[in-house]
Amino acid sequence: MKDFTVLIPLRLASKRLKGKPLLKIGGLPLFVHIYNNIRKEISQIFIATSDKEIIDECIERNIPYIRTSSKPRNGSERIAEAVINGNIKSDVIIDLQGDEIDADYDLIKGVVNTLIKKNADVSTAVSALRSREREDEDTVKAVLAKDNKCIYFTRAIVPHFRNKSGLRPSVYRHIGIYCYRRETLLGYRNLRPTYLEECESLEQMRLIENGIDIYGFITGKRYRKVDNINEFKNIRGKRK
Repeated sequence: MKDFTVLIPLRLASKRLKGKPLLKIGGLPLFVHIYNNIRKEISQIFIATSDKEIIDECIERNIPYIRTSSKPRNGSERIAEAVINGNIKSDVIIDLQGDEIDADYDLIKGVVNTLIKKNADVSTAVSALRSREREDEDTVKAVLAKDNKCIYFTRAIVPHFRNKSGLRPSVYRHIGIYCYRRETLLGYRNLRPTYLEECESLEQMRLIENGIDIYGFITGKRYRKVDNINEFKNIRGKRK
């Protein structure tokens, strides 16, 4: 595969679950589980954060990190700043969100290969959407075209079933990972926030509204995340 660097953007001021990166599961902070999942297969992984408490954990556990300012409005802006601050030269940059506790090398390999195969600027990952997730606003839905280009992302119920269809669904569950061309990522932070980005609170809509294509890697694996207190309690209970 192409040379790439993985960055995990973290902040303690999460709106849905405060202090999320440092919440303990099986005695370890959430973000440490994610780092440990991939560290054996990937040589370049950095935590990107402005929070001293997270940096202290990184130092104690010998986890590489890059300090950012508190200015970034989302994970993509944060890792773009980290690429500059850390003088990272990789052509491909992975933005792995800090609540994807099951993220593994297969997921990362999938988005990198999709980026290369599609000759794209950005790729991401999706999986099958379960019926109970359609009404869950914490579950982000991705709408894909036939060539797996992402058309739209939303937290809302989609589609509206005016008619039933027996065709294969084109709506998927979005997984919190982005694969960027370095120059596209650095350009992202210079784009102004967009209407749909702010309405949906989804950073990837800034790309779509600026005409930057995103292609989806469809995985058959089920990747859990920790986005709210119920998901945290469920995973913590299974990891004890």
